[in-house]
This record gives sequence, C-alpha cells and structure tokens, in this order.
Amino acid sequence: MSYDYEIGQGDLEPPLEIYLAVNGEAFALLPGDTISLEWRLPGGATRSVPMTAELDIDGVPFVRRTWEAGDTDLPGVHVGEVVVERGGRQRTFPSDKSVFKWKINVGIIP
Repeated sequence: MSYDYEIGQGDLEPPLEIYLAVNGEAFALLPGDTISLEWRLPGGATRSVPMTAELDIDGVPFVRRTWEAGDTDLPGVHVGEVVVERGGRQRTFPSDKSVFKWKINVGIIP
C-alpha cells in the first residue's frame, strides 16, 4: 500500500506538506485563513492541530504541519483532512471527501 507521506517514529523532520486543489487547480490560501489538520490516529483517537500556509518556489500554495514532540510517537497508519476556515465557512481537503494517509514507521524514540 502506498501512502501520501511516511516518517520514522519519533522523528520531527521532514514536515508534512500538502498541496490543496479543487478539480485539479491549486486552492488559493488567503491571509486570515485558519488552517487545521483533523487527524485520526491508529486506534481511533482524533486530534486537531494547526497548519501554516506556505508558497513553494514557483509560488504555488501548500500547507505545512511542522511536527512537535509527541506528534510522531504512535506508529501506524494515520489519516486526516485539512480544514480551511474563511469568513466563518469551512472547506475540507481532499475536496473529494477522501482522506490523506500517512504512515509513521516503527523506530527507536530518542
């Protein structure tokens, strides 16, 4: 099975970076947007964590989760969706109502 992203247990790099699109076109992120990752951990627990808006070298917007201590401690398959809140309205990504999947591989936590 393939995943959108993989990282080692306990690692904090590289960050999770996700390009948001609607019908194949980049979704414009605006100043004032509130961006979060709604995240389901293995076992079913959920978390909501902030993400930041960034631009790549070509000026295409994407969102980033810079991992914090504890974020990558639980190995297994994690799923989530990005929520962009703008003007009191929410938009979720992927826009087709699927989920992003990433895996934290078993390792030795320092």
